[in-house]
Amino acid sequence: MQSSSSNFSKTDDPKKEKQKKWFTTITLILSIGVILYFLFTTDGLDTLMQISKNIRLRWLEIALLAILARYAIEGYVLYLLSRHLDPSWTFRKSFTVGMVGFLYSALTPFSAGEPMEIYTMDRMGMSAGASSAVIALKSLIYQIVMMVYSLFFIATEFSYFRAVLDNIALVIILTLVINMTIISVTLIVMFNTRLTQKLLRFLMMVLLRMKWCRHPKRLYRKIRNQLYAFHDGAALMGRSTALYVKSGLLTLVQITCASIIPYLIHRSFNLHGAPFYTMMAADTFVTMAAAFVPLPGSSGGAEGGFYLFFHDMFGSAIWPAILLWRILAYYSSIVFGYLTTWVAAKKNWM
Repeated sequence: MQSSSSNFSKTDDPKKEKQKKWFTTITLILSIGVILYFLFTTDGLDTLMQISKNIRLRWLEIALLAILARYAIEGYVLYLLSRHLDPSWTFRKSFTVGMVGFLYSALTPFSAGEPMEIYTMDRMGMSAGASSAVIALKSLIYQIVMMVYSLFFIATEFSYFRAVLDNIALVIILTLVINMTIISVTLIVMFNTRLTQKLLRFLMMVLLRMKWCRHPKRLYRKIRNQLYAFHDGAALMGRSTALYVKSGLLTLVQITCASIIPYLIHRSFNLHGAPFYTMMAADTFVTMAAAFVPLPGSSGGAEGGFYLFFHDMFGSAIWPAILLWRILAYYSSIVFGYLTTWVAAKKNWM
């Protein structure tokens, strides 16, 4: 455990870390700035003031409960998978790891919270191979459930999606290709050692020819050793069908908790008429598609997708709705993530 932690700290480049922090800060400022710009330059601010006078807080309270349920389910799924490898593992540890993942997914491009989750689990006492297998499996389950759920919504609400976006078929195909690629690569790395080695050697060859890596052999040995540990952890997980089905169903509930947020905001604005099911379908698709935007919190893509799919439902209240949606679905991850990691550090849980 100590050696792994020290290796992690040694590989950190202070200059690169500082650049990442600046990049994240600028992205967050731009994300908030875009919303505030449209609030002030359209009638969004006046609409927000009118809404605030008659807002129905009960619906926002339900939305907050849905967000908290999303966090709790993340922790519980991690707890189920971790306990399969370590019976002494606790829900408190899993919840902390889950919130670390939410925090760093919100602060880093491509939602890259998984490495910090693995590092946190390592500090808590789980081996690197086991923690890598748990996080990879959790991410794989989420990716599969999200893709299948989105396809189900697209199939049942295709006329709505086609009416909103003319080239929806192209967007769907592109999103599916990216998702299937991620799922396939994860499965290969988890279960096919020989093919993984070939892919790794090919990657090292490309890095060497492009001169993108100063020490390719050292990097190759480091990644290879991590993969061996990862394969050992994946082998320990085994084919626990009941565990995976239970985790998948819980993940389905978790995604649903997030997908009902726009409807709850809609009702809190005292608006009526927008179909609950259609709003769920739109939010699920927007979340899946925006996940591939290479900016912290999918900034730009998330707001743009929400505007595109929900503009007719919210009308003049669309920018206040986007602001509130981002606060609940995105910025809350930063707030609750920081609070959780701060408490965990104070209590020596990590």
